[in-house]
Amino acid sequence: MRGRTALLAGGVVLVVASGAAAAVGFGGADASTPPRGALPPATAKVARGTLIQTETVDGTLGYGDPVAIKAKGTGGTLTWLPAEGATLTRGKPVYEVDDDPVVLLFGSTPLYRPLTTDVTGADVAEFEKNLAALGYDGFTVDDEYTSATSDAVERWQEDLGREETGTVAPGEVVVAPGEIRVAELKLAQGDAASGPVLTYTGTTRIVTVALEVDKQQLVKKGLAATVELPGVCGPPALSPRSVPSRSPRRTRPPSR
Repeated sequence: MRGRTALLAGGVVLVVASGAAAAVGFGGADASTPPRGALPPATAKVARGTLIQTETVDGTLGYGDPVAIKAKGTGGTLTWLPAEGATLTRGKPVYEVDDDPVVLLFGSTPLYRPLTTDVTGADVAEFEKNLAALGYDGFTVDDEYTSATSDAVERWQEDLGREETGTVAPGEVVVAPGEIRVAELKLAQGDAASGPVLTYTGTTRIVTVALEVDKQQLVKKGLAATVELPGVCGPPALSPRSVPSRSPRRTRPPSR
């Protein structure tokens, strides 16, 4: 989306402030001034304030560069996909293969191997943090996948409607830094679960501006911007999006 940004950035308004002090005084004499000492000197208080510099530039309002999610596993058929623009949260399905949900977990370490009893590592710790955040307990959150972890995983799999194996395969989860927004579907329901399934972005609106060299010192990455959209007065109203409704699968609430 194009707009004007006021540096406004968005069309976007980037307001850059720098502190400065100013002093104002009156005095002196000229030909019409009475002799020195005839009148008390005129004075004014020193005024201190912030100097504001603004620039209005063209910018692009969006959600950042999309990231692809690729199907893992041994194939199967895509039986459910979210809508483009949907927001997905931890523990929710990103897509389904043969009616089995592939769910979203938060973190930075992709699940690259099966998690089974006695496996250790950073991926185990990250998975257990997610399992605990989803309300499952009875195990210690650390970097070791124990029999207690396996028991909690079986309860989680039962709630998801998956086979209760007590182990976790890479194709059962998608790992992302946080909540995601579905940018574009690359496959359709009924397609083979292979290759890129969809792309996603973060959920926070960002403004991208191509600044001239002499203005780049005014801004930095992550700076807040005021956005002006064509024909819109004031800030734009952004409507939150949610995951489309789907038939419930869970048979009982998570154990806590």
